[in-house]
Amino acid sequence: MRSSHSDLPALIVGAGPAGLTMSMMLSRRGIPSVVLEKRGAVGIRPRSRGVNIRTCEVWRQLGLTEALEEISVPRDWTTQVIHVDSLAGEEVARATWGRLAGEESLALSPCRYTLSSQHKIDPMLARMASAYPQTQVHFNREFL
Repeated sequence: MRSSHSDLPALIVGAGPAGLTMSMMLSRRGIPSVVLEKRGAVGIRPRSRGVNIRTCEVWRQLGLTEALEEISVPRDWTTQVIHVDSLAGEEVARATWGRLAGEESLALSPCRYTLSSQHKIDPMLARMASAYPQTQVHFNREFL
């Protein structure tokens, strides 16, 4: 399907975290946008798992903190990284995250490192972006 969006101020290619976040940032400024995604829906497979502090700050400004917390693992699960040789395998190494996850990080930012999988984040972002009347999200569309 071919269509012209030349009258739109913003065309965003990709309904991943960056594209959906950009659409919300534009919408909050009253700028219409169309998001085109070649897949039939947002991602359903686990991919990225960590949400860094700066991303949490941006999403906080967009009012997404509560929605993100609902789909994230408990905060005390973010203090260590455990390496194993397989999902059911033996532990190979363990690292403590320290300042990224703990209360100490609140001296640097009102946000903390958050652990949530992208297959949960993408649907949340798509739902929140689509709630803006200035945003149109279209799946099965490819930019050529």
